[in-house]
Amino acid sequence: PQYVPHVIGIIPVAACFASWCAEQSGMVASGQVLKFSSCAVGASWFQGQEDGKEKAKHIAGDFIFFDWNKDGQVDHVGIVVNAANGRVNSIEGNTSNMVARRSYQLGGIVIGDMDIYKLY
Repeated sequence: PQYVPHVIGIIPVAACFASWCAEQSGMVASGQVLKFSSCAVGASWFQGQEDGKEKAKHIAGDFIFFDWNKDGQVDHVGIVVNAANGRVNSIEGNTSNMVARRSYQLGGIVIGDMDIYKLY
């Protein structure tokens, strides 16, 4: 993942962007989403919210986390826009050094069952 230098270290921009979007929508203040600046922290919080809940079906507003290297470490996060025609479409911060829409094939190497976290 790409990081931006900052006076107190490095900032994972994708996590900050996703969390900022949740904050702007009122979901942080209502307790629906944790304010996070680390993909690993965000993914861990969402995993903890899943107990007893139905698995997400790629609904707009859901968070999608990526483990690019398949090493068990969450590397990136985006927000689902929709799923159609066998693809999930997302908006992501710091993709190619900008906020951008991305599209991934469902069942592909990046998208796994535990990568999507539904917001309730």
